[in-house]
Amino acid sequence: MRKAVTVFLDANILFSAALGGEAFALLWELAQQRKVVLCSSAYCLAEARRNIENKRPSAQTNLEARLADVKVVPHAKKVDFPVDLNAKDLPVLAVAACNRKRRARNPWAFSAHINCN
Repeated sequence: MRKAVTVFLDANILFSAALGGEAFALLWELAQQRKVVLCSSAYCLAEARRNIENKRPSAQTNLEARLADVKVVPHAKKVDFPVDLNAKDLPVLAVAACNRKRRARNPWAFSAHINCN
């Protein structure tokens, strides 16, 4: 049996999933079948909730229902990327990098310093 694939969801994906659509229904169905593990960070959840509240308050119930299937993963303690990133995007990239499946070598090691502890 194949292991489930971990899928990191940023605030934009969470927001869109709350609005609905076939692609999101399929993604959550795959999670129910344990073929994928949906994860996100508290930072992304807060941003998605804020955006739903400000832009589509009628979708708040849908968002919370979707979030019930999302595993919240820890954020990075310290991040230093050698590229210019928007300050609000930095923690999203860092948490996704820290919580990816660990391999023998971290592909971010050559270009970034991330303290995941």
